[in-house]
Amino acid sequence: MKNTTPLSGSKMVPMDKKSTDRAINRWFLRCVFGPVSLFTLSAFMVGYWFPENMTAVQAISQRIGLHYLVGMRTVGSEFNSAAYFYWLAFWIMLPFNLGWFYLEGIKQNMPTALRTVAQANLKSRLWNPSKYTLRGGYMRLFGFVLFIGSLLVVQLVTAREPSNCKGCETTSVLGFVLINWLGTYVLLLASYFACSYLIFWKSICTSFEEYIE
Repeated sequence: MKNTTPLSGSKMVPMDKKSTDRAINRWFLRCVFGPVSLFTLSAFMVGYWFPENMTAVQAISQRIGLHYLVGMRTVGSEFNSAAYFYWLAFWIMLPFNLGWFYLEGIKQNMPTALRTVAQANLKSRLWNPSKYTLRGGYMRLFGFVLFIGSLLVVQLVTAREPSNCKGCETTSVLGFVLINWLGTYVLLLASYFACSYLIFWKSICTSFEEYIE
């Protein structure tokens, strides 16, 4: 795919809908099923199959200062060693995960794709231009960032299951994978979207104003 990411101060060249959808879908799938993400999932399976290594892993976690943080997310789990292995691997690999998201975003031309989606929403009035002004858009997007961020923080530090699904996370391997692996990565990627729109909002508004003039 030709790189159409604008240089600083240059006008953005929008992508067509097919290219935009392809870029976003590829980025999402390559992040969720990327090597770093699958490594953290494999850590869960190692802990599940080899629980006798729990003591050694806890010692490592204590030395690097992650024992308390990891322990908060394994409360009440019937497969404590697997949950512990997973969350320890997640926190250790988090910087690599964020780096992978960024590199894949550049590779798939996500900055242009997200700007194109935003401008299409404004042109179609899905986002009301009278509300999504420069200031109004910043306020709404900042609120969205806070909302997604709060969900992510709760997901990372609290082991409280939904009231209508008791035992989903603590007694079911599939439930743990869906809630803690897939759910966490979806929230991380949603945070990327939210922060990207907040960062790009000024250039999105500028391009939209040029379009309607």
